[in-house]
Amino acid sequence: MSAQSKSHLHRTAFAALLVLATACATGEPNLSRPPSAQHQLLLELPCRGGVALAPDGTRVATSNGWALEVRAVPGGTKLARHELRLGADAVSGACVAWSPDGRWLGGSARGGRSVVVVEAQTEGAPARRVDLAHGRATVLAFAHASGELTVGTDQGFLERFDAATGAGRGSIALAPNSAQGPLPVAFAAWTGRDELLLASAGKGGLAAFEPQDGARAWERLDERPLALDATGTRLVTASMDRAEARGIDLADPRSPRVLATVRDPAGDGRPELAAWCGTEGRLAIAFTRSFVLARWLDAEFFTLERTAEGSAALAHAGGVRIGAPAMIAGDGTGRWLAVGASDGASVYDLDGWFRASR
Repeated sequence: MSAQSKSHLHRTAFAALLVLATACATGEPNLSRPPSAQHQLLLELPCRGGVALAPDGTRVATSNGWALEVRAVPGGTKLARHELRLGADAVSGACVAWSPDGRWLGGSARGGRSVVVVEAQTEGAPARRVDLAHGRATVLAFAHASGELTVGTDQGFLERFDAATGAGRGSIALAPNSAQGPLPVAFAAWTGRDELLLASAGKGGLAAFEPQDGARAWERLDERPLALDATGTRLVTASMDRAEARGIDLADPRSPRVLATVRDPAGDGRPELAAWCGTEGRLAIAFTRSFVLARWLDAEFFTLERTAEGSAALAHAGGVRIGAPAMIAGDGTGRWLAVGASDGASVYDLDGWFRASR
């Protein structure tokens, strides 16, 4: 075969591969998907991964790496802007969190050694900057009733503060001395009446800590936590092999039990992200799917229902293509789903999905 023929063959094969990869990236794997744009209310908001919805569903907060912005939902009108770190690079990995009662809003730039805390229900309230002692912020979590802000750091610590004053309340060493060195805190959340602080470091494992002395109440080493609901009583996790997602009942936070398990409805994905949508057992789980050169996530919607035998099950209620986000977040009303990626944020209207599944 001549060099020209070989070159033509290579170009043809490469073109076919691109066509196949593009088809897989934009087509439907096994489940039908509606056009995503029909469900997006806010498009291309300045965001570098950090996004959170207020519990009442009226506001969305995003971080673009150097500022924390609050916008109205729906509509996207800018309501407030707070500087996170002057001169910071617009890099992904920013942290954003609302308190369960909607009073407090916290944010940090990626790599930031401080957290900005704002009394979000007071118009024009100044932001307070809280400095960290053990590394850079990786995750934020507000308690339900005790007024505490917990900050997970890249050095494996949980630093605790009074949200109103910024005064320190001590710290918990989660994973500062692992065999691989310090493991960054990847997840933190408080159970419903602030009985326990849940946390995870690195890529998996879940520990529950007593708030008074930081002692470990229990551990679940075979699971990676994904999301705790607004009431602090239901947790969704991924098994360590990511073959299934599990709904965990924390009504008795010191005796967690599995409510239900679910696998990808398409049969080929792994649970990567999750968000509880409201307080009625509505759940969005983002499954990773890939083929050849393409990788994307589909958000599958489920409702937690009781079976005829009295056990619980996660019933599938549809889904939507969401690309490759860094995080997803729901609100307390169950109406919206926020998606934060390295190049922007979107808010999806979920009302039609879950209404149709009732």
